[in-house]
Amino acid sequence: MLTVDNVSVFYGRVRALDRVSISVNQGEIVSIIGPNGAGKSTLLWTVMGVNRPASGSLRWRGERLRSAPDWVAARGISMVPERRRLFDNLTVRENLLIGAYLRKWDLSMRQDMETVFRLFPILKERLDQYAGTLSGGEQQMLAIGRAMMGRPTLLLFDEPSLGLAPALASEVLRAIQRIREEGTTCLLAEQNAFKALEMADRAYVMNTGRVALQGSGKEVLANPEVRAAYLGIKAGDE
Repeated sequence: MLTVDNVSVFYGRVRALDRVSISVNQGEIVSIIGPNGAGKSTLLWTVMGVNRPASGSLRWRGERLRSAPDWVAARGISMVPERRRLFDNLTVRENLLIGAYLRKWDLSMRQDMETVFRLFPILKERLDQYAGTLSGGEQQMLAIGRAMMGRPTLLLFDEPSLGLAPALASEVLRAIQRIREEGTTCLLAEQNAFKALEMADRAYVMNTGRVALQGSGKEVLANPEVRAAYLGIKAGDE
């Protein structure tokens, strides 16, 4: 579905991505882990068309992706950004409808909203509440729901558990698994390396703008260097 081939991205003179190549196949959860500043968010924003690559190419189902977010969204790619970026002065209902801005109102949109409510029942209770008054966990659920309202084929998640209590973080990550089970392919950049790798079909480890390691989720999770660097488990500790 998605192919990122030797993509480099600069912020001024700073190289944020250095010849990065990844792929995402239909029906997968693909996880990206790495330290802060590794380039995970830059990669997702580049897929969404916000960043323009200096070199390399991005293809979606064989078609070259443009650096134009509305064009990318119209192709069935949506993103749940880091720290949610909701419209705080709009209600839950209004934020959800903004997620469907490329669609015309019809019965399918109402059905998709009910799908969001099945995944996050609390949002139905908060429909007329301003987004800025929600708890952090509720805001993350709303951000995911808003992205789902675009009816994406590929859903990008940028640090979805960031800043959440452990129980809420686990709930959000379980919801991502359910979203995949219902047919949406997921590309996940996540700080919780163990959870991200445990739920991934395939995974990439990024560092200083490069892909340092790749493999199945289980393979990367079993890698001694990954376990030491991201899980704090050294050889002989187990």
